[in-house]
Amino acid sequence: MTEPARSWKTMSRKRKLMVALCATVGILYALFTAWYAYNVYDSRRVHDAIQDGDIARMKQLLDEDPGRLNGRQQKGYKPLFGAYYGYTPLLEAARCGRTEAIDELVRRGADIHATHNDDIGAHGENALHIAADFGHVEATAALIRAGVDVNGLTDAGESPLDFANDHGHREIAELLRSAGGVGRVLP
Repeated sequence: MTEPARSWKTMSRKRKLMVALCATVGILYALFTAWYAYNVYDSRRVHDAIQDGDIARMKQLLDEDPGRLNGRQQKGYKPLFGAYYGYTPLLEAARCGRTEAIDELVRRGADIHATHNDDIGAHGENALHIAADFGHVEATAALIRAGVDVNGLTDAGESPLDFANDHGHREIAELLRSAGGVGRVLP
């Protein structure tokens, strides 16, 4: 037999406190979830515009909030396509080969020394490593013009030239060599 529903008037003080506490926790959880979802999404908006090649949208988002210029992607949004979390917009533009985005981000003062670090294996790749890894010749040239370190090393001691050579991107390797890039010295 079930207990009849109690009215607020007939509940004990202790039970009223428990009900109020549960309701408060539920409301706080809902607010935190909404805040977290918004911030995870917001951290991806510039990156999404870059991925889509929508440079006008990227510019609009950066005009609205210049703090997004070097903002890093957060985990949790677009789980099938967002494996590259931890990227700044410049790193994302290098990954996607978006030369116009690279030029605009550099013009606005993006950190050309930013590196990619996450907890799934990336450690210290700069924008040139990423462009070379993905085979983007024009993006590589734009990053060299912007002054990204052609001999920057990952935590494992690999240069952008090593990435280009490892993936068979000969044109990029030659471009990096002509800009002073040096690869690993093999015995």
